[in-house]
Amino acid sequence: MKLHRYILAGLMLFAAALQSCEKEVADFDISTKPMLVATAFISPQDTALAVEVKRTQPAIGKQLQEEELRVKDATVTISDGTNTVQLTYNTAWNKYFGSIKALPVVANKSYFLKVTTPAGEKAEATCTVPSREGIQVTELNYNTRAAESYGYKFLEHKIDFKWQDKPGIENYYHLTSYRTYSVSYGYPPIVEKQHESAYTDSEKIFVSDAKHDGKVIQSPEFKITSMDPDVVPKPFVVTAIISVTDKPYYLYHKSVMEQESVGGNPFAEPKRIYTNIQGGLGVFAAYNQIKVQKQIQ
Repeated sequence: MKLHRYILAGLMLFAAALQSCEKEVADFDISTKPMLVATAFISPQDTALAVEVKRTQPAIGKQLQEEELRVKDATVTISDGTNTVQLTYNTAWNKYFGSIKALPVVANKSYFLKVTTPAGEKAEATCTVPSREGIQVTELNYNTRAAESYGYKFLEHKIDFKWQDKPGIENYYHLTSYRTYSVSYGYPPIVEKQHESAYTDSEKIFVSDAKHDGKVIQSPEFKITSMDPDVVPKPFVVTAIISVTDKPYYLYHKSVMEQESVGGNPFAEPKRIYTNIQGGLGVFAAYNQIKVQKQIQ
């Protein structure tokens, strides 16, 4: 009898464990339905309104090709609350485009994105264009350093800059830099402008003023590597661009970089990509550029 009681008790514990496992599985809902992904960044410096619309890969089943994920039959609109522009799909760019003349992008103004499909899907978001007021570049520096690696001599062109942060509000920045020069070829000579991007650690190009409110902020050092002597003709121009961004722009790009940092590591915890899209994924965000240049003789 004792043996039977032990067996019965064991079966009851096993059944309870199964119920617990069943509850955990039931609570973990995996959606197999693809979602809309809308991505758009607007700026007063843009020449057009552009929105990319896709669907996510199915969680279960066959993985779709990139072309199959594109949404080409959506109705895409951007509004400022008074005027609304409907964007049209461009097959060459695989994006929806609209006229910025019909809907100018203005600092301190809010804009509304709406995406609907014939299947009844709907995705919406809003963003506010940040202002550049009270933010200015105070210094732009350029210098070179001769270097050598494995017997190869080269030049490092270094660009850095400083800017004054506006106090009292949260500010977010995206930093970029490059140099521009002219080259000529053919006869009669054809002159073309070339742009050469400067690089730095990717995690340093998105900056918050959380610890620098109202202070002068120092950029990271941007570099361009060239032959020694440099074959680029002088004069050339170095450019620094500070994009004053809204918080969604900053959070989205930071989360994308964090996800890229784990790469294909199967033991790393996946990073959640930030989204401000209601009814879907992606981001609708804004930025406002400050550009400064220096001619190098």
